[in-house]
Amino acid sequence: MNLIFLTFVLFVFLLNSYLLYNRTNKWIKSSKKWLLVSILALIGLILYSYFKDTISRNTTIILKTFRIPLTFSIIDYIFSNMSFMTQNREIKLYLRGSPGTIHGDMKKRVKYSLVDKLLSFLLLIFSLFNFFLCIIV
Repeated sequence: MNLIFLTFVLFVFLLNSYLLYNRTNKWIKSSKKWLLVSILALIGLILYSYFKDTISRNTTIILKTFRIPLTFSIIDYIFSNMSFMTQNREIKLYLRGSPGTIHGDMKKRVKYSLVDKLLSFLLLIFSLFNFFLCIIV
């Protein structure tokens, strides 16, 4: 049971990291991402409602983790709209290894605003610690 539990937790963290670091890809901005995360949330909701009386605490947490990519996508959408309202452009992700950042090359160094830094760190914190929301709720 613990191996299954850790597998689902790792899957959710990897999926959220993938959505975070590849947020400028064409398919992530399309309806395919919303379809994928909505199907995952729907599967989790159906399984949770079907098994909620007969399952353990770890299984409940596993079934609740299906909704985390959807909540992350909603938060990302809200932050993108906040960036458009304040800067009239998409967030430049202020994280090492993200697309668009070139570290070490002074000629191509990207200028980040305070809003970019703040929203990037908030997205990172939400993607790393959203599992604890699932445990609490």
